Amino acid sequence: MIGVLAAVAATVGDLLLLATSNAGRPGFEWLGPPYRRWVAALGVAGGVLGGTTHGLTGLVIHVEQSGGAGGLDPVMLLGRHGAYLLPLWAAIAMLSLAGSIAYATALLAGRSSLPRALAPVNPLVLTIAIALGAAGSSLGRAFLVPAAPNLAHVVFFGTVAMRHRRAR
Repeated sequence: MIGVLAAVAATVGDLLLLATSNAGRPGFEWLGPPYRRWVAALGVAGGVLGGTTHGLTGLVIHVEQSGGAGGLDPVMLLGRHGAYLLPLWAAIAMLSLAGSIAYATALLAGRSSLPRALAPVNPLVLTIAIALGAAGSSLGRAFLVPAAPNLAHVVFFGTVAMRHRRAR
């Protein structure tokens, strides 16, 4: 079952990366020209860093479990491997912030086919909302808070795709 879930997660990630990389192509004009390049470039950079981060996180988990560690305490894991993971997380957060600002700015300036009301439906705001909503339970903290950026991108790209399809 874990393999199936991992494959689904990887597929969703691939599709989101493809959606980002195709944003600048004709027929995918989600944003006006001044912002499209920035959002696409930031999305591609975030996708590369995201894939690297997921790979490194998987390696860290493997190393910990190979060493006989039972349940992995996230604080202990960060204490041991944070020097590798935290800089990647910080870089991804900065790219998400920059991309979300570029997207929201384009919408609020009226330089997009999307309505201004969708400006807050961006990866940064959605990540924060999902994390805050999930933080109230141990299950939410264990699964949804760490997955909040991925879930936020699913909601973001899904919303943009549905709105774009509806506009056609």
